[in-house]
Amino acid sequence: MKRYLTWHFPEGSHSNGSEAYYVDKAYSPYAVRIHAVTAPTTSDAEFEILSDDVSIMSNRNVVRRDSYGRITSNTTATSIVLTKGETSNEAADDFSDDEIETETWLTCTMTNGGGGKNFIVQLELEAPDDEIDE
Repeated sequence: MKRYLTWHFPEGSHSNGSEAYYVDKAYSPYAVRIHAVTAPTTSDAEFEILSDDVSIMSNRNVVRRDSYGRITSNTTATSIVLTKGETSNEAADDFSDDEIETETWLTCTMTNGGGGKNFIVQLELEAPDDEIDE
């Protein structure tokens, strides 16, 4: 059985999605998709999906540069990214764990809108006992 969770961010400001979802049984995260009506123009848009305030995404290396191309920071992040100038990302699937535990709450936060607007973030979950058709 698949379950789809959707968060809407109508503006490009830093904010929490209005929805919080209770996980009634264990699920495996399958995919994350991001869509924007207005693409981010100043930087990548970044989102965090949290299970009881802990990110469900794996760490990734983030190198930030100034306007001259010099590295200003080299850190790790767990955010999901919609690349500057793009209106969709359908390939975010680097999850930190194989399963989201039962009786947890899932929320989504926009950490950087990048000048984009009207974002939708969709998380697709599968019940572990489901068979995946190859």
